[in-house]
Amino acid sequence: MVSSDSSSSSNCNSLEANEHLRKAYLMREVADFDGALAQLNEAQAGLDANTEASLVLLAVKAANAVSLGDNESLRKHVDLLDQRSREIKAKASIPTMLVFRAMCELGRARLVAGDGELAGQAFRIALGLAQDEYGKHSLEMIYPSLCLAIYHESQGSNLLALALARDAVNLLRERSKLINDPS
Repeated sequence: MVSSDSSSSSNCNSLEANEHLRKAYLMREVADFDGALAQLNEAQAGLDANTEASLVLLAVKAANAVSLGDNESLRKHVDLLDQRSREIKAKASIPTMLVFRAMCELGRARLVAGDGELAGQAFRIALGLAQDEYGKHSLEMIYPSLCLAIYHESQGSNLLALALARDAVNLLRERSKLINDPS
């Protein structure tokens, strides 16, 4: 009976942590870095081994450092994210969604740090790995495509950004059809 209670409590913590992660991701996208940091810290307490959350946390901390004008903290978080990304890539025998996420978060952190060329490189690597491993029309292409679209938009390449964003939206639409398909 005790194990059942601890399992139920663990499951509840996991659900709460996932809700904190969802809120943090949304807050991040509207540049509410303080709110995102608070939600991510709550999520970390519930998901000790959630490496995706730790990647996003580092990227949000980097973006927060930019908003505060703290270049030392910015460099520290970008370097930590770079190191973490390398560790994840080295451990993965095949590229996984975590590898793509690590590369995208590194790219986002580099973009806010003003390292546009390195950010673009990280996004292109993530997109290329996703395409090579899962195919051009896979769901794994969505996040790297959106990140690369954000990068191109920041560099003034609006048509290329629009094309990449449109491809990602089309993949989402296809996923939606598959989920709603009763067969």
